Amino acid sequence: MSRVLAIDYGKRRVGLALSDPSRTLAAGLPTLQRRPGEKLAEVVARLVEENEVAEVLVGLPLDMDGSTGARAQE
Repeated sequence: MSRVLAIDYGKRRVGLALSDPSRTLAAGLPTLQRRPGEKLAEVVARLVEENEVAEVLVGLPLDMDGSTGARAQE
């Protein structure tokens, strides 16, 4: 069994959730406050290693009408 790390990406904050090993339940992790010069990929890589994550999911931010906007393009 392996865990899933879910990411809700934002310019200022990044929301995180981690599943249990059976992938039945997920719990929120502390929100990351983005800092200038900090590399988000390094933070995520550390979480993946520390928690034995097998899969990373990144949310796709859609506009209210369901279309992809500037945030989704980013």
